[in-house]
Amino acid sequence: MELVEKIKFYSENSRYAFHTPNHIGKSGFRADLTELPGLDNIEYPEDSIKKAQDEIAKYFNAEASFFLTNGASIGLQAALQALKIELLRKSEDLKPVLLSRNIHKSVLTAIIQTGFDIEFLDLNYDQDLDLYTGVDFSKLNSIEHCSALVITNPTYEGFYSEIPKLNIPVIVDEAHGAHYYFSDSLPAGALNSGADIVIQSWHKCMTALTQGAVAYVNKNSKISKESFHDALRLLQSTSPSYLILKSLCEAFLLFKERGEELLGRLNHVTKKIPASIKATNNHDFTRLILKLPEGVNVEDFDAELEKNNIFCESYSNKSVLFFLSVFHEKEDIDYLVDKYFEIKKKLPKFVDKLYRENNKTFKLSQSKQFINPQIAFFSPFELVNLDEAEGYISADYFALCPPGFPITIPGQIITRDIIKKLQLSKEFMNLQEGKIKVLLRRV
Repeated sequence: MELVEKIKFYSENSRYAFHTPNHIGKSGFRADLTELPGLDNIEYPEDSIKKAQDEIAKYFNAEASFFLTNGASIGLQAALQALKIELLRKSEDLKPVLLSRNIHKSVLTAIIQTGFDIEFLDLNYDQDLDLYTGVDFSKLNSIEHCSALVITNPTYEGFYSEIPKLNIPVIVDEAHGAHYYFSDSLPAGALNSGADIVIQSWHKCMTALTQGAVAYVNKNSKISKESFHDALRLLQSTSPSYLILKSLCEAFLLFKERGEELLGRLNHVTKKIPASIKATNNHDFTRLILKLPEGVNVEDFDAELEKNNIFCESYSNKSVLFFLSVFHEKEDIDYLVDKYFEIKKKLPKFVDKLYRENNKTFKLSQSKQFINPQIAFFSPFELVNLDEAEGYISADYFALCPPGFPITIPGQIITRDIIKKLQLSKEFMNLQEGKIKVLLRRV
């Protein structure tokens, strides 16, 4: 790709650099450049960036593609901003947006920014796995009162849902599904299912650097590429990382040329993993879900993995999630399986009441949206002790990352289950000395 070649040229020949970044290539990252001649401008691309985006859009059979160097989060925020731009320019009402409950927190950020009212679509939930396994479209009733549908598909754990044809815009967070387009052994991607705007995170499922992502406006989209571009210019950095841009181009070239081969090899290796230790057969062989051994504490299990230099992506109370890469070798996966059995034999099993209490499953709250999220977020609040917050209206949102879906949402009622989940979660940053932000009124 021309962009890669031009970045390479400046990396090797820019000896007398008197421009940003201020390390002038002496930090070891010579490809960390600025908008030099031929490197184009990501805000208004006309040269090498435009050519690269056009090539990717053509491969994915989309109307347009947009590089994102601030992660998929910016793309999701731009998608909701573009929806609002489109509606207002057509003098249409801002109806509620229908969301799958496992949206990423960046979607909720966009809702707070744009001011849309929201409604939620149910998810399929597997009690045995303590995991959500996709969107429950069987409960999708009339949608005429909605401005758009926003879903996460596939899920973080690799569960896929067939996307129905709808007469409202469909925005898909496909952060974990970009590789689907390179293998016949994986489900059809959202672009092939007629979604209007699709956001992919190439550092999660391909080989780009962290924060490398791509957004698409599909052919025949109900949201124009012009509206999306206008929205993206409001949000994306004017100082893009050329390291990330280079990695996006190189990831695309790798998967375009060898994706089917590399994914096929990985699929072959994963078929050798004993079925007895798999928690489930999801729709994506690059998302390996192993059972938590019966009676074993998940944090103890994870600690033992780390002692063996194995670092998982995440875990629930009943399973452990591992992301597999096309760069993994058979020996890597064999080592993981061997250590699984060793740790299973080593760790003690607990059957006491405390263990069972701490390993209760948790379903995301579907409580009624009492107040618009934007209004709730910007309203006066008070701090109350978390264990006394039941019945209050949340003034903030809390999202464990990964996977980043909100447990509480501004404007929704705080339930006892939410309180228990927050109390068990050690990674929350928003709690201030055990207190939580709530509105001044209580239901």
